[in-house]
Amino acid sequence: MNIQIISNLLGKKKKIQEVIFPVLDVSLNGVNYFFHIFVSWYLIPKDYGRLNSLLSLISILTVIGVSFQTYTAKYISKGKDDEITLKGIFNCSILCFILFMCCMLIFSPLIIKTTKSDFISIIIIIFILGSNIILSVIRGIFQGNKSFFMLNISFYIEVGTKIIVLFLLLKNNRSIHSALLSILFGMVFSLIHGIYAARGFFNKKQKGNIPKTIVKKVTNIYVTNFFFNFFTSIDMIMVNYYLPQSSGIFAVVLKYNQLLSFASSSIFTVFIPLLTERIYDKKKFNKGIKNLFLIMLAVSTLTLIFYKFVMPYTVTMFFGKEYAQAKGYLFIGIISYIFLSFIFIIINIYMIIEKWMHFITLSVAAILFVIIIALFHRSISSIIYIEIIFYAVLFLMLLIGVFAKDLRQKGEINND
Repeated sequence: MNIQIISNLLGKKKKIQEVIFPVLDVSLNGVNYFFHIFVSWYLIPKDYGRLNSLLSLISILTVIGVSFQTYTAKYISKGKDDEITLKGIFNCSILCFILFMCCMLIFSPLIIKTTKSDFISIIIIIFILGSNIILSVIRGIFQGNKSFFMLNISFYIEVGTKIIVLFLLLKNNRSIHSALLSILFGMVFSLIHGIYAARGFFNKKQKGNIPKTIVKKVTNIYVTNFFFNFFTSIDMIMVNYYLPQSSGIFAVVLKYNQLLSFASSSIFTVFIPLLTERIYDKKKFNKGIKNLFLIMLAVSTLTLIFYKFVMPYTVTMFFGKEYAQAKGYLFIGIISYIFLSFIFIIINIYMIIEKWMHFITLSVAAILFVIIIALFHRSISSIIYIEIIFYAVLFLMLLIGVFAKDLRQKGEINND
């Protein structure tokens, strides 16, 4: 029985897939986590920090892939559109990659200086970006069709291939290039599978034109997702630039913090199509949001307990004695990411209802964040405490914006 038949059988039980997907996805990130552990065994802390600076750059760049996945998922879940086709979305993704590639080549000297890397790394990252953008459209098809099992298969092929290639390359060549190449091979193999699995969704007779609607909506989604990836990545790049000797320790702290962001992203991946379907039923939509917040509150509470009493003891076990200093930052580090996860929920709710005024708040916040870290980067602790205060204030501002909107709507109803 092949994967497609299994997927079709499970496709009849969408509810089961919706429950299983976050569990499998979190488990997948556990496997993916081994990638970082394994790399840390072969690279010295300074090089490990430099690698994570490049991975943070990749995270910021691949926001465009996330944007195409989200838009494609919304397009599929809402139904067909006479003006927009999957072929048009695919062509738009190719065009975006070409634009990003040109920008990266033009600004490569600045990128190399900021990340303390080299031109070969930049070329590999460009290929990673191209594979990711195309792959994201295909994953958006799976997500929008609620084929969460196929979505998991895609992720597992990527991570599995990455781990295998990493074993083969890193043992013979202990360099950052080996780690980056393993990521590229993982993307390529997952892309090959995705093209085959999603071949039935593409009609050769479809028009390949790119309507302005696609560009506008993908851009809106991109800007929204950009800020989350920006805030989870820019600190690593800045620590590598200002505190290169501490970058390896900070990278380990971020790896632990990102476990929470992986979990929250997996949960929200399931909620996006559900909330999109209920957008015109305010009662069901609000109930869905309430359930989402309750789930995240429970996850955050358990995470705090775990990071206080359990996780510090795992640092030397997984990463080795060279990174033992990181265990002292895990608890305060995860607090900042809890606030960041709730910020992620709020901005994605804004995205679903297609309200974009919060962009101004996020834009100003991003600029201020960079300025503050640039001025006060004395130590890892000072940077983490700045993040806690900054994210807490930003969360409250966005939350107040939501309540203010509801109060205005109620006031308008009462006036009528």
